[in-house]
Amino acid sequence: MIIGLPVLCCGIIAAGVYAASVTYDGRAVPGSRLGDTDVSGMEPKEIEQTAQRLFDSTVITIKINDERASASPTKLTVKPADLNMALDPKATAENVMAEADSEFILIRYLPLPTKHTILSMTYSTEALKEFLRKSHPASFTDPEDPQVSYNRETQTFEVQPQKSGLGISDDEANRIAYEVASNPGEVTIELNMSETKAAISDEAANQAADKAKALLGAHLNFTVEGGGKAAATEDDIGGMVVFKPDAKNGTITREISPEKAVDYVRGALTDKLGTAPENMKTIEDGNGRVLLTVSKGKEGTQVADAPDVAAKIVAALKDAAPLDLTVTLEKKEVGVTPVVPEEGERWAEVNLTKQRAYIYEGNKLIRECVISSGTAKHRTRVGSFKVWLKVRIQDMKGGNKEDGSYYYTKNVPWITYFDGGIGFHYAYWHNNFGRPMSHGCINMKLSDAKYTYDYLKKGDRVIVHY
Repeated sequence: MIIGLPVLCCGIIAAGVYAASVTYDGRAVPGSRLGDTDVSGMEPKEIEQTAQRLFDSTVITIKINDERASASPTKLTVKPADLNMALDPKATAENVMAEADSEFILIRYLPLPTKHTILSMTYSTEALKEFLRKSHPASFTDPEDPQVSYNRETQTFEVQPQKSGLGISDDEANRIAYEVASNPGEVTIELNMSETKAAISDEAANQAADKAKALLGAHLNFTVEGGGKAAATEDDIGGMVVFKPDAKNGTITREISPEKAVDYVRGALTDKLGTAPENMKTIEDGNGRVLLTVSKGKEGTQVADAPDVAAKIVAALKDAAPLDLTVTLEKKEVGVTPVVPEEGERWAEVNLTKQRAYIYEGNKLIRECVISSGTAKHRTRVGSFKVWLKVRIQDMKGGNKEDGSYYYTKNVPWITYFDGGIGFHYAYWHNNFGRPMSHGCINMKLSDAKYTYDYLKKGDRVIVHY
């Protein structure tokens, strides 16, 4: 009977539903998918294994569009683990089963549209962006925070505006993760670079500069007992202010630097109240050995207890309070200003104590010569000299006939003058080298005199010392 047909149909559907409910009990229902992979009829454990396999086999091709880097997009091929992505297979399986359980018992077994479940993953947006930055640094430009500094020419604090950078936005980074979770397997993503802003705004920098400007009019006065007076200038105060950026909070803090305050006390304040020392001047051989002390120098004075004075300055500026402070002076040690030979420089050393001459190139000794310098009555002068004249051969005379010091020597060869009429030369009239014999010149053996003559040029230094 026709009337009985609906009853028959209902019976057939009911039987089908019952059969399906038994078949898919505890399993993924028909139409369940992870990406393009059908997981229908799988138990949760099988779904976990399938999710892990899909995740591990996923290959991600990332194209970075950067007009600056090249005409075509930069390509990177990576695995999810490279991007610090981690799969949670159990949560993925639970999501698949929850998707099925959410459907009405009859409707969920009918041939309805496919139910896609995405992989459950954990990842860090910042770690992902950092990986991309390191993989292709040419495409990224870091933004630069604004800078605040004191300008001595304009005598004010100035702000250098922030500079925008170029990078990947959080949305673009999240899109990579979503594509991997939604379509594991072969994933191709095209990313667009975007402008990135600095963590600190120009407004925050300007506020810090305005607060610093209020310090420039501070009254910091110093007096030496029974001596002079000095006051800190705007340049002095400005030089003690530093700015510390706080990227997390997007602020810049104005601070007074204790180190720069100490520098001020030992520098500008000492220059006003103390006396500058005169450095000792020495001549060295380039290997740390002092050959000659040209001048001993002179002690100076400086403001004593610099850290304590600086601490009082810092406290006064922090409290915006005037400071009137009496300071004391202490001795300032003499420094040393050494003169050392330059690399490749030709020069000679004469050691009167050892009766030796040494020929150098830079700090390298290339020849040692036994000499005879001036006697006790005709001492060779100590000092730093320069070769001024070279004569191949010459008659030499000097002294005084009245006191018996007169001499006249013909055809003296290889003369290298460095101190007026004093110079290196060959002494053919004696062979007593190694002890003083001359009227002031540096007597040498023939080979040494010729070597010195050939080696030293006009203007080369000669250092004579004991």
